[in-house]
Amino acid sequence: MLRSLKKLHLLFLYLGLLIVSLVLISLAQSSLLSEASLLRFDAVHYSFIAENGYNDFRTAFFPLFPKVWSLIGVSGIFMSMINALIYFGGYYYLDRTFNFSRKVFILGLLLPSVVFFLVPYTESFFFFSSVIALIGLKKMNLKYFYFGLLICAISRPSYTVFIPSLILTFWLLSAEKKIFIRFVLGGIGVLVLGTLIVGVIQYLDTGQWFTFFEAQALWGNTLQIPQLPLRSWSDGLIIRLDGVAFLIGLVAIGFSLKFILRRLQKKEIQISTYHLFSILFISGISMAVLLFRGGSLFSLNRFVFASPFMLLFLDYIYKQGFKFKPKHYLFAFLALEVYWLLFNSFVHIQTLLKFTAVSIVLVLVLALITSKRKSAMLDDLNKLFLTVFLLTFQLYLVVRYLNGDWVA
Repeated sequence: MLRSLKKLHLLFLYLGLLIVSLVLISLAQSSLLSEASLLRFDAVHYSFIAENGYNDFRTAFFPLFPKVWSLIGVSGIFMSMINALIYFGGYYYLDRTFNFSRKVFILGLLLPSVVFFLVPYTESFFFFSSVIALIGLKKMNLKYFYFGLLICAISRPSYTVFIPSLILTFWLLSAEKKIFIRFVLGGIGVLVLGTLIVGVIQYLDTGQWFTFFEAQALWGNTLQIPQLPLRSWSDGLIIRLDGVAFLIGLVAIGFSLKFILRRLQKKEIQISTYHLFSILFISGISMAVLLFRGGSLFSLNRFVFASPFMLLFLDYIYKQGFKFKPKHYLFAFLALEVYWLLFNSFVHIQTLLKFTAVSIVLVLVLALITSKRKSAMLDDLNKLFLTVFLLTFQLYLVVRYLNGDWVA
């Protein structure tokens, strides 16, 4: 209980720093926090759906968030505040259930996803509903699990990755037939029900069935052969951010392949259902973005970072107790430099240096998550640097969004 209260204090401290920083920034730029600055990109489409219902390509956006927005009838500013409350409430609820280490708890708060929880996007709804589903998995509670899956399926299309993730999770863990039927077949049934609900809601507005599949194709989401270099929709910063998300996806895929190999060899797999499901989701969404966008990774950082699955992925790595030596961090840095070649990091010395800076930050994050020392000076300095840097980066992305620059 005491540990939980300390984390609650950390959460309030973080919120205070975030709010004060945004207020100070808005004082310097008076038009920064406004209805117009919040309603950008996807928020424009959600606002349109909330006010007018579905039309044309907007069927690519799922109905839970805009319909709730329409029901409560508040401005974009108030909807953003509600989203923030839903996210931070879900975050604390997630930690109360899974009891993350202090490092994972803080690092999760500092992920570059917070911008999507502070604006009129659907991420907060998907995050909270995923939390409910994960708690259902941990407690083996079908009511929680089914309800979470249903809300996820009405929130955003990435729920489709849940289907192979569920099948693989319970197959890899050699679940009993009864458990497999309830959690896999039952879960898939709930996801199908959610798909039907989305179809009905959109049909009532458009008179057409399941047009979100066609709308996704209009956004370029069709099966394609990936082309190099890997890329995104915006400048180098966002390419690097999506590149980090894809790197995490590759690590998750590596773990997934390891588990599959052990299952085929009929060896025991030591992992919980919720950790495995989270790893498989990150693997699946990363592969889906790569294969359905032809090597363009736009929005992958949203799918990976703006989800509770990322926190459980960090929690899994932390609990493995990896013992890294200095040479391992050097190897990790060199491997990252090679990885960035997929993004044309070699085209200019300035570009290479920017990717190298990302490599350094990632190695420091790796050192933080793998170090079990509690009071070593280097460890404390690393914590301080990463906290300041990641919080500053979060604020930068929020300001970037509010100024109309692409962040996803």
